[in-house]
Amino acid sequence: MSWVLSGQLVVSLLGLLAAVCLAPGARAAGVAERALRALSFEQKVAQMVQHDMNVIGIMDYDPATNSMVLNGAKLAGYINATKGMGSLFSAPSGVALLHGEMTLIPPTTNVTVLWPDLQGALKAVTGDIPAFVNGFPTCQPSDCKATFILICIDADKCYPVEEQLRSAQPLPPLRSMGVQEVLLRPPIDPPSLRQWREYMTTIWKVSRSIPPHIPILFGVDSLHGAGYIQNATLFPHQVGLAATFNPTSSKLCGEITAKETRAAGMHWIFGPNVDILSLPVWPRGYETFGEDPHEVSVMGAMMIAGMQGPVPGKYPSEDFRVAATLKHFIGYSNPRSGQDEAPVWLPDTIALQYFLPPARAAVRAGVATAMSSFGELNGRPILMSRRYLRQWLRIFLQFTGVVVTDYDEINKLHGFHWAVADEFEATRVALQQTSIDMSMIADDVFFTPRVMQLVKSKELSESRITESVRRILQLKAALGMLTDTEPVPKLPADRCVFACPEHRRAALDIARESMTLLQNINGTLPVSPEEVNRILVTGPCGDSLRFLSGGWTMHWQGAYSDSQFLYGQTIFGGLQAAYPKAEVTFAQGCEHNVETCSESLYRKAVTAAREADLVVACVGEADRKSVV
Repeated sequence: MSWVLSGQLVVSLLGLLAAVCLAPGARAAGVAERALRALSFEQKVAQMVQHDMNVIGIMDYDPATNSMVLNGAKLAGYINATKGMGSLFSAPSGVALLHGEMTLIPPTTNVTVLWPDLQGALKAVTGDIPAFVNGFPTCQPSDCKATFILICIDADKCYPVEEQLRSAQPLPPLRSMGVQEVLLRPPIDPPSLRQWREYMTTIWKVSRSIPPHIPILFGVDSLHGAGYIQNATLFPHQVGLAATFNPTSSKLCGEITAKETRAAGMHWIFGPNVDILSLPVWPRGYETFGEDPHEVSVMGAMMIAGMQGPVPGKYPSEDFRVAATLKHFIGYSNPRSGQDEAPVWLPDTIALQYFLPPARAAVRAGVATAMSSFGELNGRPILMSRRYLRQWLRIFLQFTGVVVTDYDEINKLHGFHWAVADEFEATRVALQQTSIDMSMIADDVFFTPRVMQLVKSKELSESRITESVRRILQLKAALGMLTDTEPVPKLPADRCVFACPEHRRAALDIARESMTLLQNINGTLPVSPEEVNRILVTGPCGDSLRFLSGGWTMHWQGAYSDSQFLYGQTIFGGLQAAYPKAEVTFAQGCEHNVETCSESLYRKAVTAAREADLVVACVGEADRKSVV
């Protein structure tokens, strides 16, 4: 008996030890499994939609003043939803987000308000009309527009509104749709850290306030620093990091980028890019670590380690870690034409030798998510490929994390590739043939009802949905989203986590380390201040912070103007500081499009060059950096 009791005691102690020492990944899986069991079928499907929503303000009705309030400031004028974009999409947790366009009309204009439930809130008040036209902050009072997003707690009631927006029909009372908040998309400047934290807090509260009380997973393209947050630390793009040949720099970039992104309340970064730059004409080459599979593998794995931290399967908010993304799987950067999103022809021998090793290194580094490739590979859309997205990714590489599509790829099976009869067939084929878990789309009302209908008609099994939702919930659990009691991480009082001096120094050091000297004919460099009296800086990139920063800086195609930067120095400004005794001048010469080069600007630059002791020519890509 004593032996049996001792054995039971030993077993109990071992069980306790196992519970205490349970790996973070196993603990997250347990939390996720409990959450999964509590979900209805409809709530499962709602988890499978990922949306990108960059918001800048929260608009509320203030009953005390009987007016609409945007970030505490009254909105003057009526709001008339006469030109809706017709964009309705479901967010995880069953919340629906209605996205359209508002026209703001001066109080003196006699109009009919199309939002009956807001009519009392839209009485004329004094003051100017704050409005934005396609991202720009000024407009004529008779034609002011702003995009809007309505957060609805009942997605089913929001669906019929999509067609009404397209046809500019009056909207039903918003309270009948369960509208909780109204959010505006970003104007010319990106939101500040404080604003992002406010927006993420609102989104968290709304999603937690309704069943199944699971927060929305928010992803962002923080691809060379947290570039969508005002005043964030910007690093060289990945091709610049590759020029350092320093894995430690890649890891440090990932760590600081993750810290500043998570400080704003966002959990997920769509990077690093581990594509191979096999075609220099491909316009997204600057996003890659270059053409060498070994360097791409090492630098990508180190950036993932910096973003996600040292503990596999655990990315806690208190450590300011995020989930990273392996992208794009596979072959995206090898289009036959060189144009972005063009068809790819990639023999297996080349794919296995060059393109697969970086993906394998990312998986071995514990990357949390993967993004499928745009377009078609070897004549077949990647989202129809069991071979690549199941056999290669899931079985050969043994990737167990979340797979998200690239933007609108499911719908493009029909609307772009014409590979299926309709969007229903596109949804069915993508889910049956591949192992994708989440559809990335901001302008589609129909993914959720399509999936539900496919399951109800037995064209798609519910077990396939459960398979994906389990992985999504495990990711949310690993990020602490299922257990955190605060919407955004608390900013520590004893250390800096955003726009820190040490972050700026690290970025500057990495930028210096990335500089590459291709030739030094006749020992031209270095240039001593005593050697030159006149320096000319010329070229379209010579006095431009936005061109130095490139794409994914504040906006997809880069900043709109230098005024958006709160810090930084152009090449012209840097040379002025470095050569204070010299006469440093700037003459732009041609613009990026040499075919439309101004003759007068060109002659001015030529004349200045003849008079200069040193000419620094600054050339680079045009502002449409992701499109040929």
